[in-house]
Amino acid sequence: MSNDLLRLAREQVPSSVHPGKPTSRKELADLVNNLLYGHRSAHSGFDANYVGKLERGEIRWPQEEYRKALRVVLNVRDDVDLGFCAAKARSGHAPGESVNVGGREKGAVAWQTPGAHVLQHRGLVPQSGPRSKDSFQFGDPLAPAPVSLLAPGRGPAATAPLRQPFTLWAPEGRFFPGLALEAYVHPAVIRGQIMVTVPDGYGDDPILNRPGRALVVGSTESRDGNRLFGMDSRHVRRRLRGAMPGARLAIPHAYVLDELTSAVLWAVTNLDAALLADDDLLEESRRDLPGYEPMVRSAASRDLAADLTPAAQIWLGSAFCAGHIRRHYPTLTDVPVFWTQESNGEEASTWLLFGHKLEYLRATAERFIGAGPVRIFCIPRSALDGSPTGERILLLLAVALIESYGIKVVVTDEPEYAGTAGFVSDRRRAIVATWVRADGIWHVDVTSDRSTLREYTDAANGAIIHSVIAGPASHERLRALADYLGLDWLPLVRRCRELADHGLAGIAQPRSRHLSTAGIDRSCRYVAGVDLDAY
Repeated sequence: MSNDLLRLAREQVPSSVHPGKPTSRKELADLVNNLLYGHRSAHSGFDANYVGKLERGEIRWPQEEYRKALRVVLNVRDDVDLGFCAAKARSGHAPGESVNVGGREKGAVAWQTPGAHVLQHRGLVPQSGPRSKDSFQFGDPLAPAPVSLLAPGRGPAATAPLRQPFTLWAPEGRFFPGLALEAYVHPAVIRGQIMVTVPDGYGDDPILNRPGRALVVGSTESRDGNRLFGMDSRHVRRRLRGAMPGARLAIPHAYVLDELTSAVLWAVTNLDAALLADDDLLEESRRDLPGYEPMVRSAASRDLAADLTPAAQIWLGSAFCAGHIRRHYPTLTDVPVFWTQESNGEEASTWLLFGHKLEYLRATAERFIGAGPVRIFCIPRSALDGSPTGERILLLLAVALIESYGIKVVVTDEPEYAGTAGFVSDRRRAIVATWVRADGIWHVDVTSDRSTLREYTDAANGAIIHSVIAGPASHERLRALADYLGLDWLPLVRRCRELADHGLAGIAQPRSRHLSTAGIDRSCRYVAGVDLDAY
C-alpha cells in the first residue's frame, strides 16, 4: 500500500528550484541530507530513489535519524503523520510508545544514533547543557519547516513563523552545496530602527557563540502583515556585549529580509561554508599555481584539486584566470573587448563576493582609464527560465559593479553564443580565460590565430550591435537590464540606497578570508546614485 501521507506532506512544501511547484523527491532527499550531514551526500543512502520507496510503501519504518530529519523538513509532529508505522509484533509496542531498554527509554530523543556527533558539530543539536528557551533541537516535532531564501514572493517574511526559531534554507545550485542557516526570532517594534526585545545577557548566549553562521531576527507585526529584519550573530554579539539588563538590539531598517538581502544571504552562506571547509586544501592547491603561471597556455583538470568542493574549485579557477589576464595585459596594443560567461545570479555572485575579482576590476579600470572598455555578457532568455527573483537581482548588481568602474556592459540574448569561451581581445590578439562551466578548473591561452580572432570579433560585434540593454548612459543600461530581467527598477534603487548607508556585512558577513562584501556594497552605492527624478 502506498504512503500517501508522506507524498502529500512532501507536496505541501514549495520547491525552491521550480517556483509554483512542490518539492521533488530529489529536493526532499537533499534537505534531509543537509540536516544529517551538513551537505548533499553522494554516498548517502537517502536519495530520490529511497524517497520513492518510502512513498510506494516498500519501506514502512526508516531508521530513526531519517524519521527525525523528515519530521523537521516536512514540519510534522509525529511519525504517524508521515505514514510511518513500526510492526507492533516486532517489539510488542505501538509506534511512539516509550519502552525502557538498557536503562533508557526506547523512542526517547537520546541522540545516540549513528551520525549524531556530526549533527552536534554542525550546531543542529546542542552538545551539552540545558536547552535554551530560544533554541530548538534537530528532530523537535515543534520545529518549523525550513524556509527557502529563494522562495517566490517577498522573501522569508511571507512564510516564516513568528516568535520562534526556524531554519533558513540556502538552496543548492550549480556549484552551491545547499545549507541550512539557523534564525532566532524575537518580537520587535519600529522606533526609527528596529528595536528587538532579547533576553538579558543575550550577547553571551551559547546559541550565538557556536561556530558557524546564525541570524538573529526581529519580527514586527502590523495590519499589513509581519516583517522580518535580520542581523548576523557576530554583529549581535558585538552590539550586546556587556549590555545592561533590559537592553534591546537595534537592527537597521535596511536589513529587512526581502528578496535582495535573502539572495545575498543565500550566496554568502553557500560560498562561505564551502571555502571555509576547504581552507587548508585550497591553500595547498594555490601553492601549485606558480608552476602554471609562466605558461601561455594551460588547462587544469579537476584532478588537480579533486578533494575540493565545487565552489572551492570555482574560486581557484576564477583566481587563476584573473591572474592570467592581468599578466598578459601588456601584450594588448588597443582597448580590448571582454567576454564573460556568467549568465545567472549564482555565477554572477562571484563578482560581488570574491576578493580577487574586485582587485581584477580595479586593475582593469586603472589600465584602461578613460578608454571605455566593453564587457559582454551572454544571457539567453532560457537562462532566466525559472530563475528566482533573488538570483536575477544578484545578476543585475554584478553588472552594476562592473559599470561602476567605467566599463560599459553589453548583454546579448543570442543562445548560440552561450558556449563562447571567456576572452579579452583587441582584434590582434586574444587572451582566453575560461572557468565558468568549464570541463576542468580552468583553460587559458593567448592566441593570434586568425580564425579564432575572427570568431571572437564576430561574436563581440554582433553582441554590441544588438545589445538588449543598449543605452548611452550607465543608468539607462541598468534600467534596461532590470526590464530584461523582470525586476522593478525604482524599488530596487530605493533598496540599494537603504543598504548603501549600512553595508551588507551586518546581515551577511563572510567568515572566509577569500570573500568580502566590499563588491556588493560598492554595487549598491552605485545603483543608489541613480537620479530618481529622471524617471
